[in-house]
Amino acid sequence: MKNYSFINAPTLPDALDALDRLREKAWLVAGGTNVMVFIRAGKRDGTTLVNIRDITALSGISEKDGIVTIGAGTTISAIASSDILKESAPGLYAVANQFADPTTRNSATIGGNVANGTAGGDMLPSLLVLDAIAHVESKADGRREIPLSEIFTGPGKTSIASNEILTHLTFRATRHIGAIKLGARKSMSIAIATVAAYVEMKDDTIASCRIALGAVSATPGRARNAEAAVTGRKLDNDTFDLLAVALQKDMSPRDPSVRSTASYRRSVVPVLVKRAMMLAATGECM
Repeated sequence: MKNYSFINAPTLPDALDALDRLREKAWLVAGGTNVMVFIRAGKRDGTTLVNIRDITALSGISEKDGIVTIGAGTTISAIASSDILKESAPGLYAVANQFADPTTRNSATIGGNVANGTAGGDMLPSLLVLDAIAHVESKADGRREIPLSEIFTGPGKTSIASNEILTHLTFRATRHIGAIKLGARKSMSIAIATVAAYVEMKDDTIASCRIALGAVSATPGRARNAEAAVTGRKLDNDTFDLLAVALQKDMSPRDPSVRSTASYRRSVVPVLVKRAMMLAATGECM
């Protein structure tokens, strides 16, 4: 490390004060799993690291009146062992259990996964189909809410301002979410593709559907063409054929890529989404 300074922020007001003063020169550190990659590469020289790991107000998982709240500082390990999320967001719970390795899960946070805005963030497709809301706060402007579908603005970029901190995420509890991560291995692997689906059935018809994709475009996002193609139809092979065609419009995989070819991603994503939709429709966890 060179040309880095360090500030410890034991409380949320301390962190907000540091961000207000430093703006773009501040870099929040909770788990540090992504930050250390950039530091070792010598990127973002001159940054002040602001430690927020000890802010207890940013951690925790709760549910009240059907609304789930996850603090931004909550570790992936806590999500992977949460009885609340196992019942109220099983797809998110399932993907958390495939996240990296136990050591990384013990450090990495859900807030870091969102705020870093990487295309392959494992937790992001599940949060997108849950219609999650990101709650952010700044010293100057107070609190505001950002729908997660509006937060990713480019590769590694979000609409969270430089003086804002992500405090927590909220979404409505549902068992009807399925999520699948595909990597070279079941764990300790960066995603080739991650998909998630929310499916609400009425009789034998898809009444409502949300589909999200990760690691197959520059940013994670909703598959709007696929959603429109399947809504109002039966959950059958004819619908899945339409799904496979529509999904091609929702992807723009990079080629070549270190982990996969674009053609492989285009062929495998429809299979993964089909499986995720079946899980969501039945309310199964994995």
